[in-house]
Amino acid sequence: MEDAKIGRDRRCRRRAATCAIGLTLRTMLARVFPALLLLMGACSKVPEMRIPPPDRPVRLAGEGVHDLGALLGAKATLLVSLDPECPVTRLYAPVLDSLARVLADEGMAMVGFHPSPFTSDEAVAAFRQQVLPALPHVVDTDCDLASALGCRVMPEVFLFDAQGRLRYRGAIDDRVARAGRKKPFPTRHHLAEALDAVRGGRPVAEAHVPAKGCVVECDRTWEVAVP
Repeated sequence: MEDAKIGRDRRCRRRAATCAIGLTLRTMLARVFPALLLLMGACSKVPEMRIPPPDRPVRLAGEGVHDLGALLGAKATLLVSLDPECPVTRLYAPVLDSLARVLADEGMAMVGFHPSPFTSDEAVAAFRQQVLPALPHVVDTDCDLASALGCRVMPEVFLFDAQGRLRYRGAIDDRVARAGRKKPFPTRHHLAEALDAVRGGRPVAEAHVPAKGCVVECDRTWEVAVP
């Protein structure tokens, strides 16, 4: 009888100790977890990307050197990486050419840039004349502009608002599923949705959708952190 009572007392003490430990842990987590979340958020926050300085010199195909600022739009600017030999660039060329004309009428600008040490001024000038005439084409053979943007594929778009803040980067739409595979028609129009948000002064719902296309063959672009 006495042994049974002692056993019950011991079990009660163990349960009490376990409850006390559990309560202490819950209290510690309640105090520490919010602070931990704040710390993680601060560490993972990506610095805001802005458009390269307007006085940055760029070389236009067939037109010599100009300041980038002369090419920017008053309301927004869309930079798009291109490659005359890339089949994905050529797939989107008609869409980009039409869009460039629409944006120009709205006080926005589209600027193409060709980030490759293997692309000549003559090849870019011919591509502009024959395929994509509605926008200026920057010959980025040193990959300076691509490096500043962290551009890794072609085509990839970078949409900046009137204040020069990056509002969207990545894919034009979802037509290209992966290298060598594409849909007959896109089902999501990522760039069009971002443009509508910028026009309306609203936040862009998806600020980054990874682009799929031809790889930028510039070692320097891989040194830049992509937001």
